[in-house]
Amino acid sequence: MTKKNFLEEKFIELNQLKTILLTYPKDYKESIIDVMSGVCDKVTEYLEDCKKHTFRSVPITNQKFTIEELAKYNGKNGMPAYVAIDNKVYSLENVDAWKNGMHNGLKAGNDLTEFFKSCHEGAQILLDNLELVGELIPTMSRRYRENIIENLPIEYTIEELSKYNGRDGMPSLIAINGTVYDVADVDVWKDGVHFGVMAGKNLTNEFLNCHAKEMDKILEKLRIVGTLIE
Repeated sequence: MTKKNFLEEKFIELNQLKTILLTYPKDYKESIIDVMSGVCDKVTEYLEDCKKHTFRSVPITNQKFTIEELAKYNGKNGMPAYVAIDNKVYSLENVDAWKNGMHNGLKAGNDLTEFFKSCHEGAQILLDNLELVGELIPTMSRRYRENIIENLPIEYTIEELSKYNGRDGMPSLIAINGTVYDVADVDVWKDGVHFGVMAGKNLTNEFLNCHAKEMDKILEKLRIVGTLIE
């Protein structure tokens, strides 16, 4: 069915329902309105689907992405849905579980290496079935960061900690319960940002709210670089 035929059919259907609404007893009013609402929802869904197929960008293979560039490919506004796993960028366009660029609270356009490994450890077959479209460019070399880390102070005031926000070549540090951790190697902390939360801060409360049960398990994997002082 063409777009024109579909819309004409729904237009006629709505007009028929409108006539019924005006002529049937008031007891049927709510039910008829519900049916009309359902027809409108189908029209909206159809138009959204047409928009996706019309404006969806065609994936280009062998691209190189910074984390900022990857963020654009979030499956919204006609953009493809891409994610990075182990510095490789994959398209999720044909994966039903990633409809609209989301899956179990995760969003496309991000480096999801840590999440993939925690949920699908050893499941390389899942990645083999995805379309590889490029690679993620590391924002800071490990050697460069290690040189900076070696010269970091042992104690930090909150003002000093704020300098280490993962921007402009600075390490990404966070404080939890008075201990300062380096999170630059943690995939979900690319460029010093994790789901809108920025490095360079005391994140004790945020951490407890989100990870209270796994606190010890998560923190033992992080590198301690100092302590937070008053």
